[in-house]
Amino acid sequence: MSVVVREAREEDAEFLAWVMLAASQSHVPRGIWEYLFDWPADKALEFCAQIAVSEEPHWNQYESFYVAEVDGEPAAGLCGADPTTHGLAAFQPVLMRVAAALGIDTDDPRAIEGRTTAIMSITPDYVDGAWIVENVACRPEFRRRGLIDQLLRHALAAGRERGLRVGQLSVFIDNIPASAAYQRVGFEFDEELRSDVIERALGFPGIIRMLCPLV
Repeated sequence: MSVVVREAREEDAEFLAWVMLAASQSHVPRGIWEYLFDWPADKALEFCAQIAVSEEPHWNQYESFYVAEVDGEPAAGLCGADPTTHGLAAFQPVLMRVAAALGIDTDDPRAIEGRTTAIMSITPDYVDGAWIVENVACRPEFRRRGLIDQLLRHALAAGRERGLRVGQLSVFIDNIPASAAYQRVGFEFDEELRSDVIERALGFPGIIRMLCPLV
């Protein structure tokens, strides 16, 4: 088995959309993107593909991603980014523009306001000097081969090279396998945010922020 970890390319958009959707679903049937816009999975996948190729840089854009290939086939992916330039502030205009293009009335505050508030209530703040690692997913047929470990180490090294002081990621509460994978490469539990609204809607109680020192 030949494994290559590389930077993502624009032509990876379809695979990256799958990565984003799978990561947002984690271990539950319906994920964050489906919930935010009240969309079926195929529409959420279309949304993810479009944000992956936006011109503006943000953490969900392809230039922030790393891909693990197995014998030339994309098998796993994640993103790494500096939130001061590629975080929520950079992503929000792209999110709204693409959502509007796909039929969401973004001028109507009722369209996504309640669901946005629920999601933000479990969205951890960025710590000072953070390098965020998100959208972590591996295709089922390639799991248990160490690909996520390789990607995580690669992403953390990229953050270290950029002079960031701490890796930061979010994991769904109760996703024990993911938490264990992150702990293997040096992440530790830091903060837990819970929401009864999210638990009723999606079946998981909230998010844990995990941190990994880079210096």
